[in-house]
Parts: sequence; C-alpha cells; structure tokens
Amino acid sequence: MVVVAVIAILSIVGMAAYGNVQKNARDAKRKADIHIIRNALDAYYMDHGKYPSVSVYSVSKDVTEDGWTNAVGGTQYYASGKAPVDPINEGTYYYKYEGVTSVPLKLGRICATALEDGSIRYCLDPTQ
Repeated sequence: MVVVAVIAILSIVGMAAYGNVQKNARDAKRKADIHIIRNALDAYYMDHGKYPSVSVYSVSKDVTEDGWTNAVGGTQYYASGKAPVDPINEGTYYYKYEGVTSVPLKLGRICATALEDGSIRYCLDPTQ
C-alpha cells in the first residue's frame, strides 16, 4: 500500500514537471521562430531592396499558412518552404507581422502574440 502511494505521488510530481517543460519548449520555439521570420525578411530585403509591404498580417486558424508565408517574404526564404507558425496557433497564440507600408525600406515589428510563461507577447522591434 505504501509503495502504491509513493508511486502515485511521484507520478503526479512527474506529470506536473513534464507540463512545464512542454510550455517552456513551446515558448522557446516561438522565440526562435520570430528570429527565423526576421532573417527571412532581411533576406527578402537583400533581394528586393525593400521589405514586404503589409500593414498588419497575422497567422491564426483563420489564415492559411501559404498566405502567411507570402506576407512575410515567400517560400524561398524558409528552409522548410514555408514560414513557421505558432505551436498552438489558435486563440491568443499566433504570430503577427506589422509591416510599414508607408516606408517599405523599414522593417516592421514581428511578434508572438502570447507566451505561456505569462508574458503578453514577445516582439522583435526593427531596431533589435
């Protein structure tokens, strides 16, 4: 009986720790994805002399991945052939590119709209 109780307690602790590890991994992926998108936009700039001209474009369950990929540079700028999307990609979890249409030579802001660590959003501003 004692052995069963100890195993149950260890299982509960292990499951809680595993859940936190998954959340941290998804947040790390979001931050890495934002940098991948930033690098692709910079490569687009090198090819075209300007950044993609969109005012605000986001990818969520209502937007196709192809549309997102085209808005943030096109398929040739990503190793996988398409721009990364948020691991959850629904509700408050999605990526957003705020381009600058009036100044196409300026990079806009790229954001993950929410992190699971409690942060409201994670963004790379043009100066970063």
